[in-house]
Amino acid sequence: MSDRSQQTDSRQQGGADTDNDGRILRLQEVISTLRTYAGLDAAGLPQTATVADRAEGATRLLIGSAWEEIEERRGGRWNIPGVKPLLSALQNELRACQSSTPPTSSNAPHLIAQCAALMQEATSHVPIAGVNVSFPAPIDDGAVLSGSSSKAKSTAKVDVVSDGGGRWVRIVGIRPSALLQEWRVMDEASDSRAGSEMGSDGLDQVLRNSSISKLTQELVRAKKAAIDQHALKKDVQIVLKFTHLPLGAQDSSMSAMQEDMGLSYPSPEAKDRFLSRLSALRSAILREGILLEKGEPTWRRGLLPPPALATPARISKAVAVDLSALVALISDMTHMALPPNDELPFIFSSDGIAGPSIHGRALIEQAEREGVDALFNNFMPESECIAAHIEELWCTAETKDKVMDIVEKIGGTAEKARGQALFVEDAEAAHSAFWKGSRWSKAGALRPRLPLPIRVLGGQPSWSRQDSRPFAGLSSALQLPPSKGSPTSHTLNTLDQASRAGMTTFTTNIWSATWVSDKVPYETLDADTPAIMWVLHPRSLSERMRSGALRSGTGAKSPRDSIALATPSVDQVSTPKASLPLYPQSAWGSPAVLYDASGSRSDNLSSKERSSLLDPAVASSAAVDRTSASASRRGAGFKILNFLDGPHPRSRLFIRHYRWWPFASVESKWTKFTSPVAWRAPDTPSLLPDASQSKEGAGMGLEWKDHVKREWRLNWKHWLLLVAVLIAWVLGFAYLVKGLWYESRVTLGSGQVLEPDFYGCTSTFWLGNAQCGVDGESCAPFASNSSVPFRCPAGCAGTTLGSARAVGSELPNFVPLIVGGGDNLVDGRRVYRADSFVCAAAQHAGVIDGRTGGCGTLWLGGASTSYESAARNGLTSIGFNSTFPVSFFFDESAQQSGCHDTRERGYALNVALLAFVAFVLRPKRIVYFWILVCTGFWHINMLSEPRAYPPKVGGPVGDFLPTLFGAYVIWRVAVRYVWPAFERLPIEREIWTLGFFWIGTMLNVVFANVPLQRLVASDIASQPGALTALIVIIVVVIIIVVNQIRVIRKVGALPKYLALAVVGGIIVGLCAAVPTTGLRLHHYIIALVLVCFCAFPTRLSLIYVAFCLGMYLNGVGRWGFDPIATDIADIVGDGTFGTGLPSFASAQNWTGLPGFGPSANATGMVQWDAIPGNQTDSWDGFHLLVDDVLRYAGEGTSFNMTSLIDDYAPMGNSGMNTTLYPGGSAALNATLASQPHYLRLAFTSQGSPGDYTRAAIAYFNGSWTPAPEGAT
Repeated sequence: MSDRSQQTDSRQQGGADTDNDGRILRLQEVISTLRTYAGLDAAGLPQTATVADRAEGATRLLIGSAWEEIEERRGGRWNIPGVKPLLSALQNELRACQSSTPPTSSNAPHLIAQCAALMQEATSHVPIAGVNVSFPAPIDDGAVLSGSSSKAKSTAKVDVVSDGGGRWVRIVGIRPSALLQEWRVMDEASDSRAGSEMGSDGLDQVLRNSSISKLTQELVRAKKAAIDQHALKKDVQIVLKFTHLPLGAQDSSMSAMQEDMGLSYPSPEAKDRFLSRLSALRSAILREGILLEKGEPTWRRGLLPPPALATPARISKAVAVDLSALVALISDMTHMALPPNDELPFIFSSDGIAGPSIHGRALIEQAEREGVDALFNNFMPESECIAAHIEELWCTAETKDKVMDIVEKIGGTAEKARGQALFVEDAEAAHSAFWKGSRWSKAGALRPRLPLPIRVLGGQPSWSRQDSRPFAGLSSALQLPPSKGSPTSHTLNTLDQASRAGMTTFTTNIWSATWVSDKVPYETLDADTPAIMWVLHPRSLSERMRSGALRSGTGAKSPRDSIALATPSVDQVSTPKASLPLYPQSAWGSPAVLYDASGSRSDNLSSKERSSLLDPAVASSAAVDRTSASASRRGAGFKILNFLDGPHPRSRLFIRHYRWWPFASVESKWTKFTSPVAWRAPDTPSLLPDASQSKEGAGMGLEWKDHVKREWRLNWKHWLLLVAVLIAWVLGFAYLVKGLWYESRVTLGSGQVLEPDFYGCTSTFWLGNAQCGVDGESCAPFASNSSVPFRCPAGCAGTTLGSARAVGSELPNFVPLIVGGGDNLVDGRRVYRADSFVCAAAQHAGVIDGRTGGCGTLWLGGASTSYESAARNGLTSIGFNSTFPVSFFFDESAQQSGCHDTRERGYALNVALLAFVAFVLRPKRIVYFWILVCTGFWHINMLSEPRAYPPKVGGPVGDFLPTLFGAYVIWRVAVRYVWPAFERLPIEREIWTLGFFWIGTMLNVVFANVPLQRLVASDIASQPGALTALIVIIVVVIIIVVNQIRVIRKVGALPKYLALAVVGGIIVGLCAAVPTTGLRLHHYIIALVLVCFCAFPTRLSLIYVAFCLGMYLNGVGRWGFDPIATDIADIVGDGTFGTGLPSFASAQNWTGLPGFGPSANATGMVQWDAIPGNQTDSWDGFHLLVDDVLRYAGEGTSFNMTSLIDDYAPMGNSGMNTTLYPGGSAALNATLASQPHYLRLAFTSQGSPGDYTRAAIAYFNGSWTPAPEGAT
C-alpha cells in the first residue's frame, strides 16, 4: 500500500477526526507528549522500565550544571532518526488546523497513529532505531504473494524500526469501508469469475492486486534484500499494525470481524466474499512470518502515564579528573574573592579585540559565572549530582604531567602551589597547602568533599565497582577514528581509562562532552548506574591575567581603587550557615539560577540570603549600597553608553556552513584529497603558550633549528611543492613580462626595423594652457623629417580628461582628448592637433586596436589649419577651426611585431597559480598572506597598472619594503583574527578571499567603466552617470557600515572603535587645515583605515579584509605612498582654482588688423583691463592665450595680433617635407584672416597663472565676440 494512498485514505475518513477542534486538541497533546518522551537515546530502555524512567534516560549519560544549560540551549536530544521530522510534520498540521480556514481533510490521523505506535514500541521493544525509514525493495519475481501485474515499488517504508533494527513496524490505516470499495472497483474492472478464482496460495486476483498485498510484497522484498546484502545484524520481524481493520485482533473469526467492522453490504454474497477474502489475506500474511497487531486508531489520553520527575544520575564514588577539571580546581578564579561584576573589567583587561583582551573577556564571564554558580557548590550535598561523599579522585599520569607543565609555564604563584598540593602524598598536608589563601579556606564542610591527594590511574579503586553497560557502549564509541569533532586527546584518554574502571569523569571540556553525547549509545538505565561525565563550567588559570590594581591593596588614588573597596571585607567562609548579601547581578545576561541552603533552585535575583558555603563570592553591604545609589542616578546618558557598550554577555562569533551550502561534502572530500600536500599545524595544547617562545635555557638559534626540523618532518612534501611552484611562478612571470613589454619592434616601409618609444595613454606633444611657454618654445620641435615609432598599451579609449580642457571655444571633459582627424585630408593624411592623446588618436585613425594596443609611426607636421571632428572606431574627435603650430599624422604602412598588449596571459598565470596555492597547497596562514601581498604588488606594477611604460623596476623596488610594512599592519589588525575562523571551511574561505582580493587589486580594470572619477561637486554635476553611481556607492557603503557597527557592538568593541574613529577624524581634520594644502584620501589610505574595522570572524569581514588588502596594494603599487595632505595645485591639476579673472576691454576697442577690415583706424591691438587695486597684492601680470597657445606673458594690458602673421610665416616657408601650413604671404594672410582666433586671459603671480577666462573670439576684420562667463 503506497504512502500516498494511505495518507489520502486517512485524510478522507470521517469519525472523530473530522472535528477540527478535537483534532487540534489531539495534535497538541501528541506534540507535548512527543517533546517529553522522544528525546530518548536511540538505545531506549529495557522492557521492565517505566516511561518515566525512560524520559530521564538522556540525563543519565552526562550531568552537571554546564550540561544542563547545553541541553536547554540545544532544545533536547533527538537521537532517534526521523523523530524531529515527525514532530515538524505534526506542528505543520497543527498550524494548518489553527488557521482561519482549516483544511477539510488532514494527514493528522496517520501522524497521530504513527506517534502512538512509536510510544507503544518504546515501552516494549527497545532500542528504537528510526522513524519513517525507507529500505530498498528491488523487484523479485520469486517474491511471496507475486503475480501482481502492476509495477512494484523499489523501496519499502517502515514507520517505526525498533528492537535495534530487528523489528519493522508498518501502520496500516485503511478503513474497512475503503477496503470494501477498493475490492468492489477491482471486481467491476475485471472478469468477476476470473477475479474470484482462488490460486494455490488461497488468494484470488483481486487480493493479489490489493493495496495490502502490495504493501506486504514491498516489506518482504526489502527484508530479503537486506539479508542478501548482509545489512542485518539480526533477523527482522515485520509487524503490520492495523488501526481500523480487525486483522490484528486476537479473535479473528468471521463473526468477530463482522462485529468489529459494522459494515453494511449490498448483498449477503458480497458480505461472504468480503469476509472470506479478509480471512484469506490474513492467513497469507501470517504464512510469511509477518505479525499482525492491533494499532491505536487515534490518540488516547491514557495511552501513556504522566511523566514522573526524572531522578538525576549520581556520580561514582571514585571520580577521574581530566586536564580541564584539574585546571579549574587550581584556577585563581575558583579561589579568589570576587568583587562586584561591574568592577571586573578593571581586573581583567577587555578593551581590545585581540590577544589579552579576548582572554580578559572570557575571564570576566568566568568570574560572573563563579559568582552565581561557584565550582565548589557542585561538591556539596545540596547538589543534585552528589549522592554521598566522593571517596577518591584519580587522574592519568599523562594528565598529571601535562597540568604541572601548564601551571609551571602560565600559572601564578598561588596556582603553582595549589597544583603541587593536589598530589602531595600526605592528605592533611595536601589540604593545608591547597586551601591556603582561598576564600574557601575556613569551609570545613568542603574538605571531606574534595578528597586529596589525587591518585594516578594504574591500580584499581579501593571500592568495588559494578560493571555497567553504558561504559561498554562508551568503550566501543572511543574506537571511532579521530575526526574534527573528536574531543581533545587528554580528555579522551581520561575518559577511556575511567570507563574501564567504571568511574565518572569530571571535566569542564564542554566540546568533549558534546561529542560523547552524540557518539555514545546508552544501553542501561539502572538506578545505580553512575553518570559517564560530570560537566561543569570551565575556569582558566587567571592569576597572572589580573591587573596590578587588584594586588596593590587599598588606599590608592586611581579609579581602580574601587576594586579594593568592593572586595569582600569577609573573604573567607567559616560556617555553613552564615548569611551574606548577594551581589545583584547575574552571569550570561540572564536571571541567575541559585541554590538556597535547602538545595532548591531559585530564579529570584532579589534573594537576600543564601548559604555562604554556596555563595562565598559576595561583596560587602556597603559596596552593594553604593552600587544601588549609583544606579539610581543614571539617566539617558548612561542608557546611551550602555547601548553603545553592547549586549551582555558578549556575542561569540562562530563560522559554520550555511544549511543551504551545497558543497559541504565536496569541500570535505577535496580537503581530504589534498591533505598530503597541504600544510599541517603541529599538535600543540591550546592551554600552552605559543610554541615559538624560547625554551628555558635554550638559545634562539637552537630553537629555530628545532622548529625547522619539526616543520620539515611534518610538511616536507608541502614545502617541496610550494617552493617548486613559487620558483616556476617567478620564472614564468618574468618570461611573460619580458615578452609583453620589452620585445616590440616596428618595421618601416623602407625595411628599417626600429624599437618603438612606449607612450602612455595620455602622452601628447603639446601641454595644456601655458605649460609649453611663450610661442610653444618648451614643446619644440614642431616638425621633423623622420618618422617617430611608438607603442601604445591597451584600453586607452577609457583614459579621459579629468577636468575640462579648452579647445577653442569648446570645453570637452570626460572624453579622450582627440582634436582633428576628420575626413578633409591634407595631402591624403588625417591630421591631429599636437595636444591630442597620441594613443587615443591612433585608435581613432585605425592604426592600433584599442583592445590590444599596438605599434605605429607618426610624423610631426608643423602648423595646420584643418582639424575637423569625426567619429571613427568608437571614438569621436573634437573640431578646431583655427590654426595651431604643431600637428601630427600617422604612417599606416608600418608593420609591427611583439606589440600587442597580452596582459591577460599574465592575469591567467597569476590567478591560476594563486588559486593552486590556495586551494591545493593551503600554506600556513602567514606564508599565504605574504604570497598574496607579493603577488598583488608585482602584478600591479608589472602587468595591470604599471607606473610607466615599459614598467620601471626601480620605483616599485623602493616602495616594496614600505608596502610590506603596511601589509603587516593589515595582518596584525585584521587578517589574523578573521582567517582562523574559517579553518574548517577552506574552500569557501578561498572563494571569498581570492575573488575580492583580485577585485581590489584590479580596481582599474573592474571599475573602469564606473562614471565617477573624483568626489568633486563639479565633476559629479557634469559627468554623465556620476550622480547615479555616487548614490549606489553611498547606499552600499551605508549598508556595509551599519552592519559592521552591529557586529562590533555585539562583541562589545563599539566604544573603543568609536574613540579610535574620533581620534582619526581629528587627525584628518588637522591635516586638512594645513595652509596651501588639501586633503586627498588615496585609496590605499582608505583601505588601511577601513580594514581596522574588519577584525571580526564573519563572512562579510572576510570579504572586506580581502578587498581592502587588494585595494591597498593597488594604491601603493600604482601611485606609491602619496601623502594625505597634498599641495592644492597637485590636487587641482588641469582644473580651475577659483581665482579671480581678468576682463577684456569693450568690443569697441577691437578694430581688427590694418588692411583686413573696413576700419581705417585698425591697429590690431587686443586690450584688457588693468589689475584691480584690491588684487595688486596677489597678481603682478597677465597671460594671453591665442588659439590655445601662449602668445604674451607680462605686465602690459595689450597685445598686437599682427605678430601672428610673423609667427606663422616661417612655418609656411619651411623646407621640411612634412610642413602642412600654406606657404607664401598671400595664402598665409588669407588663411589667418578667414579663421576665428580664440583669446583667453589670466592673471599671473611671479609667472604662475591663475584661472583663464573663457574664450573671446576675434577676427582680423574687426569682429569681436566677448568671452562667456566662467573659467578654464
